[in-house]
Amino acid sequence: MRAAGLLALALTAPAHAYELDTAFTAPVHEAITMLAADCAHEAGDADPGDVSCESALTDLRARWRQERRRLRRDVGQRTSDIARQVRWPDNPERKHVIGLGLTIVRCPGRMARGKTSLTCESHHGGLQFFHAMASSADEPPEQTREKLLGWLGFLFDVNANAIAPSESVCDAARRTSSQPDFVDAIEASLPCDLTVGALFDHTDVRLVARGALLHAIQDSYSMSHARRSGERPDDFTAISRCEPIREFYEYGSGYQQHHHGRADVFPELAPCDGPVVDVVTASAVAMLLLDDDRDDFLAYVEERILGR
Repeated sequence: MRAAGLLALALTAPAHAYELDTAFTAPVHEAITMLAADCAHEAGDADPGDVSCESALTDLRARWRQERRRLRRDVGQRTSDIARQVRWPDNPERKHVIGLGLTIVRCPGRMARGKTSLTCESHHGGLQFFHAMASSADEPPEQTREKLLGWLGFLFDVNANAIAPSESVCDAARRTSSQPDFVDAIEASLPCDLTVGALFDHTDVRLVARGALLHAIQDSYSMSHARRSGERPDDFTAISRCEPIREFYEYGSGYQQHHHGRADVFPELAPCDGPVVDVVTASAVAMLLLDDDRDDFLAYVEERILGR
């Protein structure tokens, strides 16, 4: 039964790109999500702990190098109807790509003057956990982790209709979350009269919630978002590592702002030989667990995606 809905999910909930997909960037999130949906469909009713899609990302990287134009067209054909919605964390106010870029560049100055927005908060402020990132350079990784888990649980609940579009975002966070750092961040960064429907700004909030959930999981594998290796690298590279997260980065540093995009392209897949799964498997199992138990989903995220 779980498998029967996965092809529909592939057409209604693929995520966005690490970067926004334009003629100059690769549709990384879209492609990862397509592969994950295919893998999840093939897995059927298998135990999520036994699902592995590890070979898919390597195949995709080779295909992207060899057949870039055709792959971009294939991605566009399969995701065009919903791609704008599942990019929501990158562009939560649904701006034109040029306007979005200008907004993000201006955010630090605006925020210094006491002016903010959802785009600024999610890229430079207290909501950077939307992208599996810390909200400040001195935020402990344990705190970022709790915010991210709170966010993923919140999105799971929206998708499960346990949170209504008409409910206040703050009320919903307080009612459903056991992560106080997440609740505090929501209350500090968003107006509490904002409803869930207004936050996602779409008639199908479940669709946007699924995309945002996959976005956060996939971003956690980007080396410019989080460190999964033993030591902080000298440079950001596009490698997806199957290791526990040791540190979350924040976007505010000058180095991040100038070099962040180096890792946000099709990644090379490092060998997986431990409990943490690769990014495609993580996305596939998230899809499989979205219609199951919330605690099982979050337990899998903690153990097999974020790692211990």
